[in-house]
Parts: sequence; structure tokens; C-alpha cells
Amino acid sequence: MFAYTVRIANTGEKPAQVISRHWVITDGAQREQEVRGLGVVGQQPLLAPGETFPSGLEELLLPLCDRGLAHLQPTGRLDLGQLALQDREHDGELLVRRLERLATHLVTTSLDCPRDHTSECPTQSDATHTDFTYTRVRGFHPLLAVAAGTGDVLMSRLRGGSANTARGAGHFLTETINRIRRAGATGELTVRADSGFYAHGVVAAARKRGVRFSITIRQQRGVRRLIEAIPEAAWTPIPYWLDGGADVAEAAYTPFADQKDAVPVRLIVRRVRPTPGSQLALFTLYDYHAFITDREGETLTLEADHRRHAEIENAIRDLKYGVGLNHLPSGKFAANGAWLAVQVMAHNLARWTARLGLGERIVTTKTLRRRLFSQPGRLTRSARRVTLHLPSHWPWAEAFLAALARLRAIPLPT
Repeated sequence: MFAYTVRIANTGEKPAQVISRHWVITDGAQREQEVRGLGVVGQQPLLAPGETFPSGLEELLLPLCDRGLAHLQPTGRLDLGQLALQDREHDGELLVRRLERLATHLVTTSLDCPRDHTSECPTQSDATHTDFTYTRVRGFHPLLAVAAGTGDVLMSRLRGGSANTARGAGHFLTETINRIRRAGATGELTVRADSGFYAHGVVAAARKRGVRFSITIRQQRGVRRLIEAIPEAAWTPIPYWLDGGADVAEAAYTPFADQKDAVPVRLIVRRVRPTPGSQLALFTLYDYHAFITDREGETLTLEADHRRHAEIENAIRDLKYGVGLNHLPSGKFAANGAWLAVQVMAHNLARWTARLGLGERIVTTKTLRRRLFSQPGRLTRSARRVTLHLPSHWPWAEAFLAALARLRAIPLPT
């Protein structure tokens, strides 16, 4: 995938119209690709003498930000309420969300074109709000909230690359909760998060709105001493591929004890014996993973559910390689924020297409594109009727027609 910016200028003395385009693109590996088609970005502009026409993804994204990035977020509320939360198969289930950080690299590919009035290709030095992330790569650091089990992105926000993981996470969680409640969710909500979101603001936001939390804790000295003080008899074995290789225990702990609203919660600890023969086995007997929670239930059940928060990595992978979040195309922060919002919409639409149309729980966007979206077809008109002709030996023809019938049967919102 690449991004480009082209400005077309009429340097003559008479008006001129852009009818078609023919570009030869050379990438860094000296591979050439030709692009042909009518017009530019779906338009055939008529340029007066001295007039220019911007053509590029940045020019398409910036108009979306005229009223700020905030107005792009509510666009999914209607769809979220009518498609995601009204899925009758999941009524009564616990809707679990997890916050996650995602470092997205800004990579701008320059075209082989002169640096004059017809070309203006942004470079990394032109980018705003980019800085080195925790991976030591220049880029951005967005926040995501993803629904467990479905992979639907409930909320997203673009931040600068140097932003700390927990910066603004409490306010972000509050917005996510409000959005879900407005969409019609009335049951119990739980937020799962890794240690990057172990912050007082996140816990306070969850408690204020009656949301349960399950957050990995940083193993500071006091926490480590508490874990080491757990008696051996308190450890309960859990199913593991290595016999006796994993156990779980529980203790009481008061996080953020210096705050006025500090209250004791459950500290659930999982210990894992290192793989025999590994380097870790030479220096330690157990590797510990602890998290705090205010949820009710058995320790084994809560520990297993907390480990399932790793399923958000599937949504991140789909956002990166299924749509287009692995590269942010612009040197302007607002345009990149709009790009993030548009990619989230495309991701959710693909998930809903698979769930409602194909009847499958999770199908990656890449698979949907290969099987359904990118198939060639031809429209013909006869007797005032339009007919879509598809490949005759298409292996997914029946699935496509069944999905199309299901989606057409969905009643329009009123």
C-alpha cells in the first residue's frame, strides 16, 4: 500500500480539462506500476489558466475534519445500536471491552515526480504530532476499545507518538461507556486492560459509572512482596500443557492507596513454571502475572477470562493488514485522525457483513476481500432491468448470494 499527493496545474493560456490519467509509479525496489483511468479521484476538473487541482488522499480526508475529529466518532452510533448490540445471539452475555495501545508508523512514499507546482509529496519531517513511540519508531499512538468475542471497534482516538499509554485513558473509557449505553446496552459491562492502563484515572472512571474492571498490575516491590508471601497451600493448579506448570492464587490488595477513594480489591496471580531447558529456567522458579479486579466469581474463571483479553490483537492485526492502518498517509494530524476513523468504520462493516451475512462469528477483512469484495463482475441493462454477472466458476458464489439475501432482508432503520 502507498499514499501519494499530486497537484495538477494548468500553466497554459487557455482552459483545460483533465479527461484521463496515466501514471507510472516506481517504488523503492525499482518496481514499476501503471495507473490508468478516467479523471482524477473520480472527477474531470476544468482548470482555468493558472488554476491547480489537488489530487490525493490528504485532500479527501481534510474536508472531513472541518468540524473537528469529534464529529466523526458518532457516525457509528446508529450502526452500533442496530447491528452489534441487537445481535440476538449475544443477548444476556457480558459485553467485555479492553483498551489497547497500538503504535502506528507514519510511512510516506514519494513518487518519481519533479518538485514543482505539479508535485508536493510530504515527508516525515513535515508530519505533525509524530514522535518516537515506545517501540523507538517515529509514529502515532492511538487508543482502541474493542468488544470481546466480536472484534468490533467501539471507540478510537489518535494521539501523538510520544503519548504515554495511560494518558487520556480515563476520559477515553468514559466516552466509550457513554457510547455503549446510548447504543442500548443495559447489562453489566467489564473493561479488561493490560498494565499500560494501570492508572488511577482508569479505575476511577470505571467505578464512577458502575463498570467492572480487570487490569494487569505492574509488579512493583510491594506487589512482589505480597505475591511472595502467598502460602504454597493457596495455589490452585490450572490446566496447562506441562504437568504442574501453572497455578493461580488470590490475595487482597489496595491499589493507589494514597488516593482518598482507595478501596481493597482482589489481586489474582498466575504463576507459570519456565519451559524446561529454557534460559529463564536457569534464573527463576516461576514467572508471575498479576491483575486486579472487582468482579465476582471463581478465581480460575476470572483468571482465564482475563487472559482472553489478548484477542484484541486479532482486531489490531485486521486493522493493520485487513484495511489500511499499518500506514497513516498524511503529514497532517487531522487527516490521519480522519483516516483512523474511516478505517475503523470499514473494519466494523466487514465484521458485520461476515456476522450477519455469512453467519460466521469472525472472518478477517483480508479473507472477505479475497473471496467477496474483489471479485470481478459486469453490469448489463436489458428491458429496464440491471443484471450483475459474476464469474461462472466462482467457488464462493453460493455464500455470496446467501449473504446478499440476508443483508437485503434486514429492515431499514426508521
